[in-house]
Amino acid sequence: MNTPSLPHASASPSPQPNSHSQEACLNAAAFKEPQENTTHCYRIVAADSDAASLHFYQDALHAQGHAVCVARTGPALVEMCRVLQPDLVVTEVKLPGMDGIAAADAVCRERPIPFILVASSYEPLTVARALVNDHILTCLSKPLDGGTLSAALALAARRFERMENWRAEAALAQQTLQDRKLVERAKEAVARFMGVGEDEAFLRLRKMASDTNRRLSEVAQEILQSAEIFRALEHSGVAERDRSEEKWARRRTGGAHPVGSASFSSRRMP
Repeated sequence: MNTPSLPHASASPSPQPNSHSQEACLNAAAFKEPQENTTHCYRIVAADSDAASLHFYQDALHAQGHAVCVARTGPALVEMCRVLQPDLVVTEVKLPGMDGIAAADAVCRERPIPFILVASSYEPLTVARALVNDHILTCLSKPLDGGTLSAALALAARRFERMENWRAEAALAQQTLQDRKLVERAKEAVARFMGVGEDEAFLRLRKMASDTNRRLSEVAQEILQSAEIFRALEHSGVAERDRSEEKWARRRTGGAHPVGSASFSSRRMP
């Protein structure tokens, strides 16, 4: 059985669709889930301005069990990714309207997707631009055969999965640190307002979280918000007390002027 191969790009003109959104919606109907009896198969968007290359992607990817839709221009690729939300993208670097790297940048700003670049050759500037985008995971050269494409898909998918796991772990670690800081501040607030030690304050925080079936950080956030209210009330009470004391002092002295002033003495003279 002959394995399909991707030829060098031809000089055939690329079609210019009237509406990229319309093209994406029309492709969505055919963008079905991968075959159920296959493993490690994905929903893939392939982009190239060459008709022969698009036929190769459709034949090769369908033969491997993937669901595939094709785009002929950079803007169409971006819109198709927005509408279809594929698992992987394979794109020629040189596309009409917007090149493959610019399209990858536009797509990944909204939703990270692993990209595979394909080109007949790579200039240093092209490589430098590709390195800026963390989601461009593999670069392939034309002519391309089905086996090479299959290996690149598996590699890109695995790298992307690991990268997303690392990012999730980093985000979790950051959130854990922030939650710990919240709990520490809440513990200090409970200890202050209730007149107990920090150990006892922490035990009360944990009991409240357990009794209300909430995360400790949620209880801590609620307590800190309440603490801000109590501080505002406390400051308001202090200010009101100072005003009352000042008013009482004025009444005792007979006016707002300090004792010994000329106006005070003149009013006290018979």
